Amino acid sequence: MNNKTKVRVFSIIVVGYMLAALVWWALLLNRKTNTIYELQSLHPHNYPSFEEEYVRQQYMIFGEAIVIGGAMILGIILLNRAFKREMVAVKQQKNFLLSVTHELKSPITAIRLILDTFKRKKLNQEQTSVLIQNGQMEADRLHKLVEDLLMAARLNPKTTLVLESVNVHHIIEDLLASYQRNYPAFEFKFVREGSHYTAKTNESSLYLIVSNILDNAVKYSYKHKMVIIRLYNKNQEIRLTIEDQGQGIPEAEKRKIFDQFYRIGDENIRTSQGTGLGLYLVNELSSKLNMKVMVRDNEPEGTIFELAIPMK
Repeated sequence: MNNKTKVRVFSIIVVGYMLAALVWWALLLNRKTNTIYELQSLHPHNYPSFEEEYVRQQYMIFGEAIVIGGAMILGIILLNRAFKREMVAVKQQKNFLLSVTHELKSPITAIRLILDTFKRKKLNQEQTSVLIQNGQMEADRLHKLVEDLLMAARLNPKTTLVLESVNVHHIIEDLLASYQRNYPAFEFKFVREGSHYTAKTNESSLYLIVSNILDNAVKYSYKHKMVIIRLYNKNQEIRLTIEDQGQGIPEAEKRKIFDQFYRIGDENIRTSQGTGLGLYLVNELSSKLNMKVMVRDNEPEGTIFELAIPMK
């Protein structure tokens, strides 16, 4: 039993003891009130209003007991909820540390193996090209993880981002070229409508937002490996949708996916990569850039993330 559990058990025992003492006090006071009532009823002419006084005292005793007892029970409920929230937060942070450790070690190990292969063996041009591509993919993955960690560490309510003129179309093209190279099994389809793609935003933050959503689409698309990116104009905004055909997000989870460290599914049987920071950064950065981020179901399956970016 850890210290937090001991404190919780001790607090419940103390409150339980106080409730028992309150019940005993109420019963004892009621017994004394009944005794006084019986004595006064023997000489009613000396106590003309003893019945009204008896009723008033009964109301007072049981009313105070109910109020104080209710406050104690409410305290137990709030204490229990706070403890559960704390335990969930501790578990999420522990899972986050384990995930980060794994996510950092995996690309480093892969890159070391690739370099070791170059050192020990003579490879033909095709083998060299494959290993270089794999190494670049692992380096990109490591770079992306470090970017997420640094951004999450820097973000706070006072963080401000410098706004600039950014061509969203060029950012999407650059990202898709990188993702198509790193994930050749996937098809990334880019659909453009309209002509005004210049936004007033922060370029590096927009890169991070879109790449985190693309990571999510790739990560949870097991069977249908197609991601559709649409860029269009609506209501003086640049709209960007990223549509996958993966496993989708349950309705109950949609409110939680933007929480820090939160990951969909059971941590004990999880097989997908991730740290629980990606969508949290999407939400936080979007808020600071006056962007709106929306999520809905795709048909027949999958998820659609939509960004509403202020137009310049």
